[in-house]
Amino acid sequence: MRTFVIGSKELSCIVLDILLEQGHEVLGVFSRDDEAGMRVWHETLGHRSLAALAQQNGIPVHFGMKVNSQEARDLLDSLDLDIVFSCFWSELFKEEVLSIPRLGVFNFHTAELPKNRGSRPIPWSIIHGASRSGITLHRMATGVDNGPIADQEAVAIEPDDNAATLYIKLMFAGKRMFERVLPRFADGTVSLVEQMDVDATYQLRGEPFGGQWQWGWSAEQKERFIQAMHFPPFKAHRPPPETVHEPGVRLCVLSEEGKLLTADEEVSCATLADTEAYKTRLSGGDANQRKELRLALGPVAGNAVVLSPPIDLNAHFPIIEALTRKNASAVSSLQVPYSASLEPIFPRPFRYHNGLLEIPRVRVNAADIAFQYLQKAIESSQTINIPVYVTLQMDTAIAQETFRLLSQENLTTHLRKVGFREVCNEFDTDYEDFSA
Repeated sequence: MRTFVIGSKELSCIVLDILLEQGHEVLGVFSRDDEAGMRVWHETLGHRSLAALAQQNGIPVHFGMKVNSQEARDLLDSLDLDIVFSCFWSELFKEEVLSIPRLGVFNFHTAELPKNRGSRPIPWSIIHGASRSGITLHRMATGVDNGPIADQEAVAIEPDDNAATLYIKLMFAGKRMFERVLPRFADGTVSLVEQMDVDATYQLRGEPFGGQWQWGWSAEQKERFIQAMHFPPFKAHRPPPETVHEPGVRLCVLSEEGKLLTADEEVSCATLADTEAYKTRLSGGDANQRKELRLALGPVAGNAVVLSPPIDLNAHFPIIEALTRKNASAVSSLQVPYSASLEPIFPRPFRYHNGLLEIPRVRVNAADIAFQYLQKAIESSQTINIPVYVTLQMDTAIAQETFRLLSQENLTTHLRKVGFREVCNEFDTDYEDFSA
């Protein structure tokens, strides 16, 4: 077969080895080996260079290629290709590229699809407590890891496995799988099995939970997360700020219009009229949705966005993806109701799956209610000896009266007025290095 390889790291070299061993013609490779980020894979982890291996075998190497560019399309189109194999490449392929080879473009994904489509499938399988993971070869479609499956091989996740050990297991499984399935492409007997979306899970781009375990997790959840993030020499995990910062109340106050009143900091406000259109956990949105969201969210001033009306973004992955692509560090999208007849709830900021920080807000309509709420927050922080983060949304005049009451009762020593940027800075704690 006339083939082409697009990829990086050791698996791409394994793919090239097997193609040559089984007598196929490899007409070129797209390589990322010139990127600075690849040095640790070659120099520290000992992965071979796809570019060097191709050059040793007289195969043309192309650096800095964007697969959807006209230059890349023209090159691939000129080679009369039967098939393209891709692994560890970060771009989504457009239909114009996918339709060039006669048999299509096939991708290696380190998960047992349709589980764990998308980003970081290896740590996510450990975080979710799965008993097994796998590696899949599937024909690429315009979605994310959703094309029909040519072959896959499962591996067991043992209790002592971490991201590094599971990665190695999957590389060996990928070699076995490709040696087995490649002859079926050559003789036309390969059978493609459509994925079932009903069984699918999807993870957004980014480190799981921003690399930070969440306050309130059980000991078992925390331990799984630490194992999932263990891949020396890369950064390990970060503890939440409650474990490293002094107690006290961090108070953010938003006006009714979304202006930040407790810090000289600009915050973007965005209104999303039809959020049902973005209600999915199976993708970060298609091209049309991404364009709609770019327009609806507008420019991001500072690092935070206040969304209205309130919405649970855990069910709206395209919105989380769009905010992250706009370089937002934080969003206030959840609004918690306040009731004087109930014990007050102090909703902690938390990270979405891809690390975007949610800073929930509480709407109040009277200064005495806001004052009582903050009194309780101060008492809670002193009792449990951790920081309490409070974001209130209220009329500007009510906010001014609230500040007066706090000062009058000498409560300001236990409370600090902050902006979203300072909250983000506290959550961006240092990584704990446990690689030794």
